[in-house]
Amino acid sequence: MLVKSIGKIDINVTIISENGRLNLVKTSLNTADLIDNPVLLADVFESVIGPFGFYFMVIAAIISTLIAINAALGSAVAVITALARDRFIHEKIRATKTKSNLPTLGLILTVVLVLLFTIFGGNILIAEITNFIYFFALAFVNY
Repeated sequence: MLVKSIGKIDINVTIISENGRLNLVKTSLNTADLIDNPVLLADVFESVIGPFGFYFMVIAAIISTLIAINAALGSAVAVITALARDRFIHEKIRATKTKSNLPTLGLILTVVLVLLFTIFGGNILIAEITNFIYFFALAFVNY
């Protein structure tokens, strides 16, 4: 990929201070540093409000990732449990513990599948499988 550097770019950010005033902060970043930067948003935030901005964005990204993982695993367990309920896969997967009402085997199966795809599959394979499952589910529901 051929990328032409255009030098520096200016970023204007409006910040509302505690006393209600609008403050305009202007910062310049070198475009060569922005290309293929894995922490671009954190770097931009750091140049606007200082080192606190960098760490704030890193922590926000970690929290966002953990929330997404929690939601994905929760919904995947629900899908596997529903498949077992409808007898598409073995019904033992649907079995729950009486105390917590948690489908333990379904959760373990989901975590093992996620770990296998994460460890042995690349990003392209995982994206293709996700797209296939999504479109297959749409076709199955609308059939």
